[in-house]
Amino acid sequence: ISTLLAATSDGTGAGRIVRSTNGGTSWTESLLLDTPATDVKFQPTNGNRVLLGAAAWVSNDTTNNGSVWLSTDAGVSFATENGTGTNPLPVTTGRCEVAWGTGNTAYVLMDIGNGALYRTTDLGAYWSLQNGTVAVFGSSGSQGWYDNVIAVDPNAWKLDAAKGFGATHTATSIEEAQALVGEITWGANCEKAILTTGVAT
Repeated sequence: ISTLLAATSDGTGAGRIVRSTNGGTSWTESLLLDTPATDVKFQPTNGNRVLLGAAAWVSNDTTNNGSVWLSTDAGVSFATENGTGTNPLPVTTGRCEVAWGTGNTAYVLMDIGNGALYRTTDLGAYWSLQNGTVAVFGSSGSQGWYDNVIAVDPNAWKLDAAKGFGATHTATSIEEAQALVGEITWGANCEKAILTTGVAT
């Protein structure tokens, strides 16, 4: 893999997409935003297509809007794809996570209200809400900035795979995970724990 993209934020509200064509040895700026860039993903079946999610600086910020961007030249340039007509994406959103489906289908999960999942089948010209009134983040409210998934396993290859499936952190033991959880949640600890086994006998 030689072409890499990274979504960044400088902590003051500005976001950038930076691009490397030499495996990360050097980087150049592809896009400068007035809001944080929160997610960027290549389409697995087409390396020229890239989705970018950008957040409003804070949720319900009507000045610095959240947005979804599309690149068709492997991240050299981007254009907004917030939808047109009567059903555009909301702009007063927090964090935006993007994902590719098949063909021209894509998804964006927005940190607005209790979470909103949108789907497009035409590369962003039209978006439709998928979860209706169902709370993606639960009834306690927006959690899009702070949700973490910690994978715990002694096998390094399983931890590598877990990152590909959305784990934000990994640990090789329960003891290591306990210290990590306390640190990243400011002592609040886990809301849920899921234990899995191989073949039980």
